[in-house]
Amino acid sequence: MYSKNISVQKWGNSLAVRIPAPVAQRMHLIPGTIIELSMQENMVVIKSVASKRISLDERIARFDSEKHGGEVLAYKSVGVEKF
Repeated sequence: MYSKNISVQKWGNSLAVRIPAPVAQRMHLIPGTIIELSMQENMVVIKSVASKRISLDERIARFDSEKHGGEVLAYKSVGVEKF
């Protein structure tokens, strides 16, 4: 368990708190990570949202052949490469 007193800051029209580095590291948080924020009684709870695992077909569809050399998908599967 981790506990630390931190102050609430103004950020535009909202309020913000900084997540201390030890918490961010332990929860694998990086800028852009989606989290769930909820209130339970008099507590604010922050939970990591599990990222959606993408299928192999989705990964292949997102593959940028120009960025990664292009030859990997240049030819159809042959011989024992076929499943």
